[in-house]
Amino acid sequence: MIAPESPRKRLPRIPAKRIPAALIYEIMDGKPVYYKGYREVLNNEKTLEEVMGASTLQGFIVA
Repeated sequence: MIAPESPRKRLPRIPAKRIPAALIYEIMDGKPVYYKGYREVLNNEKTLEEVMGASTLQGFIVA
C-alpha cells in the first residue's frame, strides 16, 4: 500500500543573484546552504542578526 503524499505549499523560487552572501551558512557539493529564515530577511520581516546564530561567547561580547 502506498501512502498518499501530503500537499506541500510551494514557495516561489528566488534567484541566487538576489540572495546576499551573508545568508549562506556553508556550501555543500557546490550548492549554497542558507540560514533557516533567510526568506524572512529577504522580505524585510527579520534582520540578518536575528537569523544568524551566535555562540555563548559571541552573546557575552555583544551584551
